[in-house]
Amino acid sequence: MKIAIQGVRGAFHHEAAESFFGNEIEIVECNTFKAQCEALIHKNTDFVIMAIENTLGGSILPNFKLIREYHLKIIGEIYIPIHLNLITNENVQLQDIKFVHSHPMAIRQCEDFLMMIPQAKVVEENDTAESVRNLKDNKRLDSAAVAGNKAAELYGMHILERNIETHKRNFTRFLALSELPDATAANKATLCFELANRSGELARVCNIYADNNVNLTKIQSMPIAGKPYEYTFYIDVEWERTEDYYAAQQALMRHAANVTVMGEYKRAQPVIFGGYDNKVVI
Repeated sequence: MKIAIQGVRGAFHHEAAESFFGNEIEIVECNTFKAQCEALIHKNTDFVIMAIENTLGGSILPNFKLIREYHLKIIGEIYIPIHLNLITNENVQLQDIKFVHSHPMAIRQCEDFLMMIPQAKVVEENDTAESVRNLKDNKRLDSAAVAGNKAAELYGMHILERNIETHKRNFTRFLALSELPDATAANKATLCFELANRSGELARVCNIYADNNVNLTKIQSMPIAGKPYEYTFYIDVEWERTEDYYAAQQALMRHAANVTVMGEYKRAQPVIFGGYDNKVVI
């Protein structure tokens, strides 16, 4: 089974792919999220794992648009705890480090720790795991990378300092994507729609789900290209009874325009903080 990820082997996308599909998979590395979608529609991969939001950084809005443009379907979700380490080649000490390489988001999440090595210049890279791989290939003894455990293990690198992220309760939500829907045992859905620019329209949508005992867990707006100050709304909803969800959907279809079901899937179950599977903290 081929799974397309953004980044290289050892990245958090790789961890999410194994969490959802298991370890017996072939990773297809893609430089961009758009390249992942291209790989899927051109049959170069079977599925895509794509980051969609982070508990600190919020939603990755362009990815919602990509999923719609390529007519992909969400078939599942995965929550990965983001724990970051300072990774080096062997025999490198903290005082030796002159450069720290990583993805900009990872760097921002470790700013408090990086202030403890003021002599080090921060260098932004495309990917956390790629930073580790480059460090190994170049045999740098004056540099470190910020990345997760998997990158260090995969490339045989030394973890100089563990869990250097400022905020420990940090998760990224990933989506599993396919060209075909899979609503088996679904109790969660992601949808998008447009509304007339009138007072109370969005409140009416919220009431539709409340009246049908469907939990609206997320709502996000994105501007519509070519239509100034008009928006597409993206929502996540969860339900206990399928008939409640269908009743809400029928009401939404009567109220909103361009309603699209982006995926119906099984929600990830919450666990006590500290879990390292495909579940999110409560």
